[in-house]
Amino acid sequence: MSPASWNPGPSLLESSWGVMPQLCNTVRAVFGQLAWTPPILGQRLEVTMGGRWSEDKRRAVLDRAIENVVTGLVTLNPQPSEGERDFDNFSPSFVIAWHADEAINLYAKVVEGYKSGGFNARATSPQRFSEGFDDETLVSWELGLKSDWLERRLRLNAALFRSEYEDIQVNVQSDPNNVTLSLMQECM
Repeated sequence: MSPASWNPGPSLLESSWGVMPQLCNTVRAVFGQLAWTPPILGQRLEVTMGGRWSEDKRRAVLDRAIENVVTGLVTLNPQPSEGERDFDNFSPSFVIAWHADEAINLYAKVVEGYKSGGFNARATSPQRFSEGFDDETLVSWELGLKSDWLERRLRLNAALFRSEYEDIQVNVQSDPNNVTLSLMQECM
């Protein structure tokens, strides 16, 4: 048996394996950030706002082959698996920092993040490959301290944070006997 992946599909005498996928990804993005020091609190307060807009266009083609494990005859699937998906996202960020003095900075941050969806070249079926998977988003909150002590010989930085994902992308091995197949799971 070749480096084929066992797929108990139409016949127990066949295995299915993929040929290298053709992937085409086009990404456009714009990022901007603005920091402002208001004339209050001795000008020790700083407010920073930013944002990133992204547009992702994904196209993929995967040819599958079927091998008869008895005869070794390999037949290419006459219909390759294809998929096309578009994603766009705006991810803002907001930070407020207070410089208590030259050596102590306290801050709070809220940031949104994004990872585009796409296609799983190790999908368990041509249909799952063509469907692809959705984008992943994240909202992260952070409270922190950055400080220098003992005439800058000691640095103490600390942060508390919390992250909430939506549609987190998790690649799961779906067949313990075949490491070449996997499912892309989207968890809430």
